[in-house]
Amino acid sequence: MKVQQFQGGLSTRVEPQFLNVNEGVVYENVDNSKGVLAPIKDLEATTIGIKPYHTWYDFAQEWVDSDELRDYVEYKRKLYWTDRSGTPQVYDGTDTFNLGIEPPAELTDTTVRTIEDIVEASFEVDLDTGNIPNTDTFYVLVNEDADYQTNDLAVLVDSRSKTVTERKRRGKGFKTVTKTVTPELRTITVSGVAGMVYGTLGVGVYRLYEGVYRRVGYLANDTDTVVDSVNDISANDELDEDKFFPLQGVYQYELTFYNSTTGVESGPSPVSVEYDLERGGLVTFNNLPVSTDPQVDKKRLYRVGGNLTAFTLVTELGNAVTTYTDDTKDVDVEGSLLPSSIAAQAPNGLAFITEAYAMLFGAVGSLLRFTPIGEPESWPVTYFLTFDADITGIAAVSNGVLVFSKFKTYLVTGTGPTSLSVQVLSSDQGCLAYESVQTIRGAALWVSSDGICTSSGNQVDVISKDKLGKISADVVDSVVFDEAYYALESTGSILSFDFAYGKIYKRLNLGVESLVIANDVLYGRKNKVLQEFYGSSLPATQKYKSPRFIEGSVTDNKMYKKIHIYHEGDIIVNVWINNQLVIQNRQLTGTDSTTIQVPQELQRGFFIQLGFEGTGTVHEYEYEATMSKSTK
Repeated sequence: MKVQQFQGGLSTRVEPQFLNVNEGVVYENVDNSKGVLAPIKDLEATTIGIKPYHTWYDFAQEWVDSDELRDYVEYKRKLYWTDRSGTPQVYDGTDTFNLGIEPPAELTDTTVRTIEDIVEASFEVDLDTGNIPNTDTFYVLVNEDADYQTNDLAVLVDSRSKTVTERKRRGKGFKTVTKTVTPELRTITVSGVAGMVYGTLGVGVYRLYEGVYRRVGYLANDTDTVVDSVNDISANDELDEDKFFPLQGVYQYELTFYNSTTGVESGPSPVSVEYDLERGGLVTFNNLPVSTDPQVDKKRLYRVGGNLTAFTLVTELGNAVTTYTDDTKDVDVEGSLLPSSIAAQAPNGLAFITEAYAMLFGAVGSLLRFTPIGEPESWPVTYFLTFDADITGIAAVSNGVLVFSKFKTYLVTGTGPTSLSVQVLSSDQGCLAYESVQTIRGAALWVSSDGICTSSGNQVDVISKDKLGKISADVVDSVVFDEAYYALESTGSILSFDFAYGKIYKRLNLGVESLVIANDVLYGRKNKVLQEFYGSSLPATQKYKSPRFIEGSVTDNKMYKKIHIYHEGDIIVNVWINNQLVIQNRQLTGTDSTTIQVPQELQRGFFIQLGFEGTGTVHEYEYEATMSKSTK
């Protein structure tokens, strides 16, 4: 029988006599793309020293590595990683920060400043004294200290209707009081009300004169009076409306920590208590929280209330600032709204960090955690799904997100973080190690307790079972490169599934400890440096063992006399007849056609197998088989 095709790959599920002629029960370091039995090119050592857990950061065009276990994902030009125990990290090519920022504690140490409001005052009108015209006369009264004044009490003295009308000038409405007056009013006397706490300057009495409110005088105490009898007060001080308290309403506050370089902002502190400043006032914050996170250089104070219907930015402070007085009017705030009320730092112990549909996913035990769309630094504590067992891996596929436990596969679908749902895809195929998970063409590849599985979000198929049967691989790393899946086992052997050349399996044994791809080059770590796959001009050592050839019947006895081999380079040949080694380590060199004679006493058998090992190439082999005279 003549064999010229060797591109069938590895097949071990069925007995060797049922294999295709071009397959092998041993198929290691073979370049199946050649068709002939040729070895792959060996590794080529680089000068890149690297730690065991590494990745290529494509945006920054640099290697990132660690001595400790890490899961990496690149998203939005940043590199994210987690060590499955500590706080997840993000790296932008220059700085490394925690993934997200822990929110501040509640704001509890505050001082409220206000002045007692004026409820009412007494106005008396004297006849035929003074020189105030017999027209409508407008007053405002404000309780004042050196810096601020209360909302004003506005009063209209109307001589023609014989009434005095009182109202709150700043939005409180009118209060009408009827008094007995005569048409000849000239002097108006104002006095206070007992029991009110006066400001340090007292209660200022202002009258409207030629369109401007000007001070007539101060009431210093409960018994003091201000007599207004001079019409022309143009030289008197104007009412300073800038001294009215800036805050007018009932307010609450929240504080966030902020990285002004990256724009990352924490979630807010718990909502503060309500501050009732309906009569006007200020709030001073003492002992503001200071973040210990190195990425935080600012903090932002937000408030709601008054004319603000949502938490709105009041001010941005340095992280080290511990005291602030809010004196910004509602109309003067910037207008930026609190971006998120639920943002939180990524949880400690997050594992298997994965990007899908502009969201980051990760696992903590049996919880699937995830971010809002487009907000990788925000991990709200309410954004999670619970599974029956600890999660062992995550993969983004065309129809959703696959989530694995050791023996089950789930599909997570939805349009966003608040609409995700879960369905079971397989109750008997899970994932043994996240290190085995890869994606290609919208489908995931991973290793279960039965072998290599695949799914794009529909039925889970164990694609290796047809050729390899049930296998249990201890995978420590994997990649997809040039349409081939490489699964590196703890033994150092790589199980490869090649999509490009007929969906075949093969083994690679090159002594590497990990796998990584950078700029369309496949590397393996060996001897603490990266080594380029297929980069050497020298061939690797290949190993091949043929199917069991039975010439149509395993029960017929045959005579195997000669084997003809056309070869190049250095090859070691082994021949088995009836599983007995009849030709051992026969060395072939150069380019030639060699005939190997089987010893006469070993020629008889029911089947034959051939094995080749070395750096050379076998183009063809042929063996002579004749039926034995005694065939049974």
